[in-house]
This record gives sequence, C-alpha cells and structure tokens, in this order.
Amino acid sequence: MFDYSVDSIGLLGRPVTLTVKDGVVTEVSGGFEAERLKRIIDGADSNARRIVEFAIGTNPQARLTGNLAEDKKRMGSVHFAIGDNHAIGGVIRSSIHLDGMVLHPTITVDGKKIVEEGRMALG
Repeated sequence: MFDYSVDSIGLLGRPVTLTVKDGVVTEVSGGFEAERLKRIIDGADSNARRIVEFAIGTNPQARLTGNLAEDKKRMGSVHFAIGDNHAIGGVIRSSIHLDGMVLHPTITVDGKKIVEEGRMALG
C-alpha cells in the first residue's frame, strides 16, 4: 500500500493498495489516484506490473518536500517500484519505473521487526 506518494501521480489523498502475487501486481485499488495508476500500468508493457525494487529510507536528514527523490530517503520510510529495473542494474525491462512511498511502514524480516510504524527498530 502506497500511502504518501507515487511517481507520475504525486502526493496521495487516499492510499493506493496493490495486490501482489508472485511478484506481480494483480490488482490496484483506492480511489482516483489508483485509477490513474491503473491507466499508466495498462498503457505500458507486460513487465509494468512487476515489483522490481524495495528500499528502506535511512537518512535522518531527509525532509518531506513532495519530491519523491528526497522523500523516499527519509529515515524509516519505505519505497518500492514497479516496472523497469534494468536502468538500476537489474534484468527486467519496461517502459515505466514508478516508485511509490509508504511513510510509516512496519517491516518484519524472519520474525524480527526492523522498522515499526516508520521508526527503525534495530539498534
């Protein structure tokens, strides 16, 4: 679920929920921003629905500016992307690469919380 912003859409008034199966987005829901994202994906190629990137923001100095390039670096945030990852060293090619941001995620890996509600839990 993107709850803050998405490339090519901007800041979200309502969260956009992606249903993912085997690394592929099968459904997009959540209001008019979700409809815009669906149109972008549907207008692209078959790899546009692939999850290709996941990252946790680690910069305590990053500010929320409305510009995803800085916003996604904010400590404790998460962003993930769909579409192309060839341009960042991966093997999947697509006509799109769209990042979406989660501002206050909880992330658990192997039963251990590493981010809890947007705060780093490791220490």
